[in-house]
Amino acid sequence: MSLQKIKLITFIIFSLIFFTSPLKANDVLVAQQLLTELGYAPGPIDGSYGGKTRAALENYYAAQNKKFDGNLSSNEIRSLKKSVQNPNYSFEALKMMDAHIRQSELLQVQLPKSNLVIKDYKRFRKYRVSHYKNNYSSTGWLWKQKGSSGQILNKKYCHETLLKFLIPTSPQGNFKGRTESDFTSCQNAFITFGVTNFASSLRMYQKLFLEMAKAPKDQWVYRHSNRKDYNPSYYHMGGVIATFYMYYAVNYEAFSYTRKERILIENYFKKKAFAERFNLDGDRRTALCPTKNPMKLNRRIHQVNNCGSVRLRFAAGELALAIVTKDSALWKKGLWDLDYTLSMTNDEGFFVPLSAKGCKALGYTYDTSRLFSLNVEILKLAGYNLLDYKTRHGKTISQAYEMLFKQYEDITISNHIAKKSIGSSSCGDTPYKTHGEFLMQEFGSVDNEWVPGVDRFINWSIRYVSEKQPEWIKIDNLWDIETDPFIGNYHTVTAFEIYNANVLSEPKSIWNN
Repeated sequence: MSLQKIKLITFIIFSLIFFTSPLKANDVLVAQQLLTELGYAPGPIDGSYGGKTRAALENYYAAQNKKFDGNLSSNEIRSLKKSVQNPNYSFEALKMMDAHIRQSELLQVQLPKSNLVIKDYKRFRKYRVSHYKNNYSSTGWLWKQKGSSGQILNKKYCHETLLKFLIPTSPQGNFKGRTESDFTSCQNAFITFGVTNFASSLRMYQKLFLEMAKAPKDQWVYRHSNRKDYNPSYYHMGGVIATFYMYYAVNYEAFSYTRKERILIENYFKKKAFAERFNLDGDRRTALCPTKNPMKLNRRIHQVNNCGSVRLRFAAGELALAIVTKDSALWKKGLWDLDYTLSMTNDEGFFVPLSAKGCKALGYTYDTSRLFSLNVEILKLAGYNLLDYKTRHGKTISQAYEMLFKQYEDITISNHIAKKSIGSSSCGDTPYKTHGEFLMQEFGSVDNEWVPGVDRFINWSIRYVSEKQPEWIKIDNLWDIETDPFIGNYHTVTAFEIYNANVLSEPKSIWNN
């Protein structure tokens, strides 16, 4: 060995001795205390640097859009101590701090003490297996459907498609033999099976979640397209994994995971939630949503998913996951994602991102009510009535629901927003006047099964109607509320199912009588 190499090795050893220090139990203890104060759920405060503590540090840095280097040192302690000075907000909220954020009562709602999203799981299960199942749309296609290349979309094929996130980066593209249609069809099959075969579906999701978390390399990642086109990999990454969060949280008690497996899955889900910024877009748009002036929303410059259906769905999933994992930091991020998105409700009461869908505005009106309602139900678990929350531009969520019902009756009242034509290039910037016109565009026929009556809209908006418009309900039995026969590609659980399972334990519910 040359003298020069010996000197180099000596220098490295010397540096390691004098410029690094071994991990001290006291440092771990302090970090655990600070992480707990910030809500990152590092596990027991015992001075032991285990997987939960490391995961908590990873989530702490992911929430700042940073990456943890794996070394717990004085740098981490200093950063944590600084963060403790502002423990009540997510990092993104702190970055965008203004008068509305400081005064927002929504952002101050505390994590529920109970770790259950469903209070009466037997009732939840009974509704799904004996009522929802019997009123569901046709399911003869399930696991028999042909994919884009003639392949049969059976259980094994669809499991692999979802597990490995096999979806292209362009609308007409192909990724490892799968198109976007193949992916969405498999997602729909999993969701439909969740209604038609409760027990088997639970086992399928149980296997899927565990294998996703155990994969040597994370497959659920954004892939750049280097094109201006819409990027399916981004839209579905956040939108679909949010449905996994909700399914996991709602069925929390039913999964038969070991403690080690549950920790693995929850760490995986939370890490992805903390890292999500909704700021990737295959269309190369650069601007975040104009939350301070929703009517400035422009399809050419704004990242629409930053403040639309994807973020609304994700917020509900985050909040539900935070409840079952007792992670108050994730709860705060979910509250922020929700408040940010609700800021796109304008001073008329229209939720602008989904009212701006041109000819597709009517269909998105249905979805807005469902997405609002999921979040309403989750916040109710914290003892907070989201219906009464006054959004950034002065309208309450109840008033936003009122506008949704008006749009349902006459979608043309939001023509001034629909003309923005966001995501409606296939059919134009003017909304269809009737449900029939919309259905002809979406499905090629006006099938009575698909025509939503006002009773269906009541199902989607059940807490708003039962608390604010009870005179609209003409029946005495909650079970007789019309069932939505199609759960949809982006809902593993409906708000009505959560409401039905929880409302009877609420003292002021009209259904108690």
